[in-house]
Amino acid sequence: MRAVLVASEAATAVAADPQRFFSRGRDLFPPVAVQPTGAVRRGHIGSGVDLISAIENSAYATWVRESPSIFAYTTILALHAIGLAIVVGLNTVLALRLLGFVKELPLAPMRKLFPWMYAGFTINAFSGLSLLAANLSNDITNWMFLLKLALIALAMVNLELTRARVFDAAEGLVEAASSRRARLFAVGALVLWSGAIVAGRLTEYPNMVAGWFT
Repeated sequence: MRAVLVASEAATAVAADPQRFFSRGRDLFPPVAVQPTGAVRRGHIGSGVDLISAIENSAYATWVRESPSIFAYTTILALHAIGLAIVVGLNTVLALRLLGFVKELPLAPMRKLFPWMYAGFTINAFSGLSLLAANLSNDITNWMFLLKLALIALAMVNLELTRARVFDAAEGLVEAASSRRARLFAVGALVLWSGAIVAGRLTEYPNMVAGWFT
């Protein structure tokens, strides 16, 4: 009943002086400024571009890219290649052995290769981050570079699975190494690392790669 009376009084007030009634409503509920979605997105994009520019123009990235010192780009690129050679080379030997090649090589001692492969990947990753910082605006838009990163990540996951489910398997190394999953891990290592190397080379030729799809 009270609600009906309130509604009736409000209707009477509107009829008597509508301009005054609605001006009071605006005072009670002021309009809220809504920022357009496009402006928000442009702000986010601008922040991302600023971050990329800040990284690429940082003192360290500029030193890597522009310094004539042999310890800058030249040494970092060499470390990148050495790290890749260690992890890919040893993983390839391991994969071939699991596929049945060079059977005279005992499997058990090859478990000691894993720390060396992790060390090689660490060298490759840190030197790669330095090279990326020096050329971030180009690399981050190069889909062959992004493909290379994805393949490397999958290859490292595959390497860790090989350690955990073959060399450290609960059923023992001999039985696990002769299993189907060991051969799948071995083939996966060869395919993923080969793909990563090819993608890495094609990263330097973005125009040629783009021409394949136009």
